[in-house]
Amino acid sequence: PFINGRAIISVEGCSEPAALNMRAGDAQAGLAVNPVHRPILTGLQADCTMPVYLGGATRAISLTGRNLDLLAGSTLAFSAQVNRDLTAASLQINDAAPQELLVQGDQFSSAATQFPQETKLLFSWADRYGFAPKAPHSITVTPILDKVPFADFANLARAVALLEDEILAIDVRGEDDYGVRTLGVQWQILAVGDQVIDQPVTETRTVAKGELGKLEMAGLFRLSPERLKIPPSSTLVLWAAATDHYPGRAPSLSSPYRIYILSKAEHARLMAEQFQSIQKRIEEAALREQELLDINQALSEMSELQLEAADAAQALENQAQDEQENARQLEALARESAELLRE
Repeated sequence: PFINGRAIISVEGCSEPAALNMRAGDAQAGLAVNPVHRPILTGLQADCTMPVYLGGATRAISLTGRNLDLLAGSTLAFSAQVNRDLTAASLQINDAAPQELLVQGDQFSSAATQFPQETKLLFSWADRYGFAPKAPHSITVTPILDKVPFADFANLARAVALLEDEILAIDVRGEDDYGVRTLGVQWQILAVGDQVIDQPVTETRTVAKGELGKLEMAGLFRLSPERLKIPPSSTLVLWAAATDHYPGRAPSLSSPYRIYILSKAEHARLMAEQFQSIQKRIEEAALREQELLDINQALSEMSELQLEAADAAQALENQAQDEQENARQLEALARESAELLRE
């Protein structure tokens, strides 16, 4: 068709270079056709700057997916490269109006920005031919919280009895996703003898100090009732405690552990009670041993025909099992007695 003296010619699209020859009457002309694809993103990088309380260090993150988790309080600055020189680039944050980005040759970049909530980013660009991507490149940024540290004891039972002049060595462990700052213990005296303390005072000791990036920490706490002025007959609760570098965050505490501080008199009474318990169980085992001997005597007096009977065979098997079990109990009582003697 002709429009305003111009001929409009439609030809099939092509993906390879081609020559277009045109003729109108005696006039003819040729035109070289060089197909150009849309500009393609070849690389996208985010420079992540950590919050000030974590030192403000910057690390480069190569973005290959469409989602990015970001520690809350950090900032992101994006830089990208396309497969040809650009004339413009823009960034749209959620539903806000697109903002122009800095373009240099085949690259574009954005200023550092914080993202306090989940945010969808749309990057678009145009090359020197005026071509743009078929659809903007999208990235979803999700802020994540700095987790609280973890603390616990490595070698402590939930309830422990300790003499007033003993020293108990306790291993303390701590972990944090960005570094443990301090590691220690806290305790409260809940009661002294039968007197319950209505408003117990919290005591604190630091056993180790860390630095940024030290994700795990260990320390040793020596619990000495005499040195810490904890009176005999006290019941106290003990926690492992750890802090990280997050400003103003209270220490994270482990589950509570009970410590019973025994006077020498209480310890002696406890030992006597335990010895009496062991003695009673030894006497019961001795009586059982005598019963087994009596059964063995009865079995030895049976004739061969009686021993071949089914009931007799089962009795022999049960007898052997009972003897083994009784022997194991006696061995356990011997070990328990030796342990008490050491105490």
